[in-house]
Amino acid sequence: MLGLVDQPLVHQAVEDLAAGRDTRAKLLTACKDPRSLLAAEPMRWHYDLRPEFIAMEEVPAVLPLFQQYARILIAWGYSVWCGVLNTADYGLGQARRRAVLIASRVRRVGCPEATHYDPRKGDQLWGEPWVTMAEALGWGYTDRPAPTVTGGGTETGGAEPWSSTSRAAMRAAMKDRCHWAWRKPAPTVTGTVGHVGGKQVGGHLNLSTVDAARLQGFPDGYRFQGNKGQVSLQIGNAMPPPLADVVLTVAAGQPNRLAVAA
Repeated sequence: MLGLVDQPLVHQAVEDLAAGRDTRAKLLTACKDPRSLLAAEPMRWHYDLRPEFIAMEEVPAVLPLFQQYARILIAWGYSVWCGVLNTADYGLGQARRRAVLIASRVRRVGCPEATHYDPRKGDQLWGEPWVTMAEALGWGYTDRPAPTVTGGGTETGGAEPWSSTSRAAMRAAMKDRCHWAWRKPAPTVTGTVGHVGGKQVGGHLNLSTVDAARLQGFPDGYRFQGNKGQVSLQIGNAMPPPLADVVLTVAAGQPNRLAVAA
């Protein structure tokens, strides 16, 4: 929340860096959060290097800052697109909205073409319906993707992969077989199956790192580093690889590498 208070200072830092003036040390003294000015750091690299293409991603609240970047890059001769993308529109079983900026000084860029659509809004002439959470994991929502996966909500991760609002909605869906699928758990020592204390055995709301990685689009068996909390943060804070591939394909003008590899 402190980062929101610091937004005017971040915008000032971006303008100054775009003009070749590094005023971050002075502006930092006025920041409520010392990390806020990290959002201006890319402009220093853009100014110094003028790279062939640029791709940036952040939470949706950062879109106004990306629009500022876009205005400056267009003035430098770049073709730029920025907006908010939803991972569900690109085949992931998770509805994760992220602000994205794509820029190139050698080719025209635009919004990555979606490959999937929300069937609750009606049929479309192209693409496939969204991948549901149940299709991605074998349990969960049967009519929609999973909500946005987080890194745990604390500096050390934790057992909260979803917001409280999302968890409440999921618990409500659990009561309706038309909207929720239960993973078939292995029998317990006593031979009972099902759910205990409101948690689903073998697939409850305390999401495993394996399932979280699948929702983010990591291949099965991908090796993360650290303890469970650290791994949760790595997964939750990552840009989903399939979405990153789509964005970089547009930015770099190269074929979709994940599709080729498959």
